[in-house]
Amino acid sequence: ATIVCVYIAERLEPSGIYSLGLLRQGIRLPQGRETDLMQGVMVSEAMLTPAPTISENASLLELRDTLKKYRSNSLCVVDSEGLLSGIVTLSDLQRGYTQNSEKQLTVGDICTRDVVTVTPEDVIWTAIRVMSAKDVGRVPVVRRGTREVAGLIGRHGILRAYNIAVAHKLEDQHMAERIRLNTLTGAHVLEIYVEQNA
Repeated sequence: ATIVCVYIAERLEPSGIYSLGLLRQGIRLPQGRETDLMQGVMVSEAMLTPAPTISENASLLELRDTLKKYRSNSLCVVDSEGLLSGIVTLSDLQRGYTQNSEKQLTVGDICTRDVVTVTPEDVIWTAIRVMSAKDVGRVPVVRRGTREVAGLIGRHGILRAYNIAVAHKLEDQHMAERIRLNTLTGAHVLEIYVEQNA
């Protein structure tokens, strides 16, 4: 009997019988952050911007200096128009130095051309899945439908995203407490945001 009752209740009220009372009072709890903390954060919130880039025509010496300058293990490689053409890592640089090539190698010769990307509008979970599937530590972020570099997302960005997600969750809990206070006591909470130097 219980199973039949629960089944009928879920068919009549898809949002769930437990949230029905809140819905009747006009309170709608946002979905997503409760299910997965990282679904509520966009790549644009956590990416490194501007992305560390280097020209594909740069020499290996310039690559070494640029990696030092950015204190990074990888850089986005851009073509003459500033569009993404690959990604180069410290490992690529080391391999480039060990190749006894008579030709003077450039960044374009040693970089990885087959690069997976994400867009600023993607949720951070998409970047995590891409990084995990390809076993890479960083992924270039490009504008949707183009190869224009918007940023770079890596492990530090993922940690930053987690902190942002926790902050969002705390804001949601704070809002739920305010709604509960309003419902129980009729009291209203007023928040005023004052800009700095206003």
